[in-house]
Amino acid sequence: MRILILFFFPLTSSAASMTFSSNPSPLAITKAIPGKELFTVLDTSTTCNLTVLKKPITILAALDSPLQAHTTLKIGLSLPPQSASFTSLSTTPQVLASSISEGSYPSIQITYEYAATVAAGVIPMQTRTIFFTLIERE
Repeated sequence: MRILILFFFPLTSSAASMTFSSNPSPLAITKAIPGKELFTVLDTSTTCNLTVLKKPITILAALDSPLQAHTTLKIGLSLPPQSASFTSLSTTPQVLASSISEGSYPSIQITYEYAATVAAGVIPMQTRTIFFTLIERE
């Protein structure tokens, strides 16, 4: 069984604020399908509210610790007018969205994709924290 649980914290800065509806459900890959090499699970149970007060911002995200070998975690934010584009997360901050202009963005859909290959084997339950960073752009 492979399970990943993520936790979030509200963010505030002088340029913007971001709050989350809840933590996502555990992401679990519970059985293999014969002949299939890559296994994925999706979660769309959470949303966030974003308010940009001043100059455009960029949203970055990073994991608190590396994932198990042969696994990946991707995240996508559905910021209007575009649909979610997925970004692979690691312990190095990754850009999720950039040049987000002043305004209020309620109920942004967050999609998580957790994937593992058969080489990952059985993984005990693990917890990861995603750190979001809001950066004001000139």
